[in-house]
Amino acid sequence: MNFLDSFFFKAESILPRAGNIRLLQHYNSQHKTIHVFVEDEDDFEFYRPFITLTYIDFKIIPYFQKGKKYVKEAYYEINWSRFIKSKVLFFTDKDYDDILGRETVNDINFFVTKHYSIENYLATVESFDFILSRCFGLKHQGLKQNLLDKFKNTYEIFQSNLLPITAFILIYRKDENHLKLDYLKMSYFFHFDELEIFYKKLVPQFEFDKTTKSLTIAKLEKLIIRNQSILEYIEDKCFADRSNFSLNKLLGHRNAIKLIDDPKKYIRGKYDIWFLLESFRCVERMTGKINLKIKEMNNSLTEHQQIPLIRKNIDLNINNVFDVLPPKINMPTDIRQFLTINLDHLNGNN
Repeated sequence: MNFLDSFFFKAESILPRAGNIRLLQHYNSQHKTIHVFVEDEDDFEFYRPFITLTYIDFKIIPYFQKGKKYVKEAYYEINWSRFIKSKVLFFTDKDYDDILGRETVNDINFFVTKHYSIENYLATVESFDFILSRCFGLKHQGLKQNLLDKFKNTYEIFQSNLLPITAFILIYRKDENHLKLDYLKMSYFFHFDELEIFYKKLVPQFEFDKTTKSLTIAKLEKLIIRNQSILEYIEDKCFADRSNFSLNKLLGHRNAIKLIDDPKKYIRGKYDIWFLLESFRCVERMTGKINLKIKEMNNSLTEHQQIPLIRKNIDLNINNVFDVLPPKINMPTDIRQFLTINLDHLNGNN
């Protein structure tokens, strides 16, 4: 560990104790305050609309812990004889904990996502409906439903093709071997075109070179091939050690994943949010084509029946997605249940 890594490690490791000290300073059992420990700022922006809707007129005080590990440590740091638990809430992502048999905190005021992470709650038909209606102003129900159906079908294809990729990831996560997952890019394995998704075909290097350099082969054909297997890619780009791989491990994880009832429980949230934002960009590129359809329909409509053309009204990207979407979606059932139970418990203490 170099000096900079050591510095940040020490800085983050004191967060649980610092959070406890701050909690002692701000906590008052008689005040309408709610103390919220989260992994980072994005997590707070995700949960804040739901907390506000449940804990009406409460002041929300966030505690950013820079990771799940420190959220858990902050929970264990607190002397609970001095606090009402339902005034001090903790929120963490599930990640692969259940699949890998990792220990989690089990308490009334400690929430763990039912999906892999918070991003998975946003990659939904409901969110895409908001994108079409509000981000682009699409009013025609028939056109919108057609795009929603395409999104749903494409998302199912995306999910099914993530199963083998996830099995490879679990080989390294199970034994806590080195694997830089932030370098695993979905764009290497998938290509989007007009809300259709293509899982890139693996081809030999000579065929890849021949296809990509050809002047006669269509552009789409060049975009839907790749020259590295999943194992080669994660070894090359994610610095994985190939010696940790075995076919038996791969098949074991793959078979275990197949038994999971909802792919959102094992698909990394970053991949789900990538899919949603790529869908947004698809609609952005399709604006001209959609408007041509609308103009054709308007030719047979009266002035008062005219369908408005679409245009981008709200930009959506990785930097603002947690600001834009959470207030616009229905509160997820597991979050509603967690907050309601704690509010009821708090009211019983008052």
